[in-house]
Amino acid sequence: MTRTRWFRLALVIGVAGCASLRPGEDNPARSLDAGLRALAAGDYPAAVQHFDRAGLSPNAGGSGRRALLAATLARLDPRNPDRDFAAAAERAARLQNDPGAGDWDTLAGWMLAALAGDLEVADARLREAQLERHAAVIRAALAAQSVAARMNALTVERDTTRRRVAQLEQTLEDKDKELKEKTQELERIRRAIRR
Repeated sequence: MTRTRWFRLALVIGVAGCASLRPGEDNPARSLDAGLRALAAGDYPAAVQHFDRAGLSPNAGGSGRRALLAATLARLDPRNPDRDFAAAAERAARLQNDPGAGDWDTLAGWMLAALAGDLEVADARLREAQLERHAAVIRAALAAQSVAARMNALTVERDTTRRRVAQLEQTLEDKDKELKEKTQELERIRRAIRR
């Protein structure tokens, strides 16, 4: 078994041993147990709902504090598609400030609240960096398009200039030929006049 499975199994056994069943009442121990089963099955929304029910019920005691701890951890879990750092920090603060909390509960709540805050900041920075990277890719694509458009315009201008130069060369050649013919005719006329 992996460490996660051992941890979940130990949590389930520990919670089951501490559960006090009171028929007809919302029992924090049972809600905690149901949350742990849902978490083991990978059903984060159900697990969080059960943990919240147990942790936020008045006078939940030790089961409630364990549920607050589990609710915080489930909300921070990277496998949870609905990660919620703000809600995790709020649950951790509740754990830390619970009137019946011992030193370990207070310490765990304090550390998890700080971790949730840091993760929220890191997540915001990551999203910002991804947006900046995406914007840079778009800018590069637009710049490449403008360079390509300029290259196309220059190519068209070059081709137009080549055609114009070819036309001017042909016109010049025709004019040279015409000038040569007129010069020869003029020379014949001079010779005819001299005789």
